[in-house]
Amino acid sequence: MPDNNTMGDVTYVPSPVSVLYKTIYSIEVNRSGRLQYYKQPLNQKRSRITKTEFSEIYNSSRIMAIEPVQEPKHSGNHFLLKFFTH
Repeated sequence: MPDNNTMGDVTYVPSPVSVLYKTIYSIEVNRSGRLQYYKQPLNQKRSRITKTEFSEIYNSSRIMAIEPVQEPKHSGNHFLLKFFTH
């Protein structure tokens, strides 16, 4: 049985395998603390999208990988989320 210090901990282990993707979708926190949603097709510039579009893509796409990245300039409770679609 795990001790109380490790209960609820989540470890992120990046894959050593390269991922061939079509588009990256991401969420970031802006300076005022609001969420911003983006998409970046392969070899193209990143563009902002709406929360609705992001939600629809997230709920209907074949997601190949998800990358949670802790935002270094915040106090440890803000994360970026990227997911890769095929």
